[in-house]
Amino acid sequence: MLTHRTPLTILAALTLLAPAALRAQEQQQQPGTVIDVLEKQGNYTTFLRAIRAAGLEETFRGTGPFTIFAPTDEAFAKLPEGKLDALIADPEALKDLVSYHAVAKPIATADVTEPMNVKTLQGSVVRLSRDGERLRLQAPAPAAEVTAEAAKPAAWTANVVSADMKASNGVVHAIDRVLDIGT
Repeated sequence: MLTHRTPLTILAALTLLAPAALRAQEQQQQPGTVIDVLEKQGNYTTFLRAIRAAGLEETFRGTGPFTIFAPTDEAFAKLPEGKLDALIADPEALKDLVSYHAVAKPIATADVTEPMNVKTLQGSVVRLSRDGERLRLQAPAPAAEVTAEAAKPAAWTANVVSADMKASNGVVHAIDRVLDIGT
């Protein structure tokens, strides 16, 4: 039997289907967790490996919120030979290192209007500042890097090379060096 559909019937059907289509589109546009953002970018395979070896993947897939200062693969390549392998072999040291790169609140570049100290998940304090539009992260250098003639402890600076990658549970900033905590 052939049915005759009027424009009003077609309009009613489209009205019923439109909200479901919009919800599906919104779900596709959401960025996912900080882990999903790191995976999607493709330049954080070493950091993701460290997160997983430290047992922190589920934490960073959680509700957060987090700010992750993610060293790029190039940043990990700058580590002294054997350093990463030694860290991977020591899960507690690795957990400290990964946690040193995370903060338990979202911090976008625009939030840093003046230098600010933030406590990492590892428990240490790092300093955030801006140089124009570029975000910088300053961390105390490990004891081995502090010289006797220094009037104050040395600090390491990491530059944010890609900022404000939004995630459903925070924000990710790519940095150009691995912040070492003396492990």
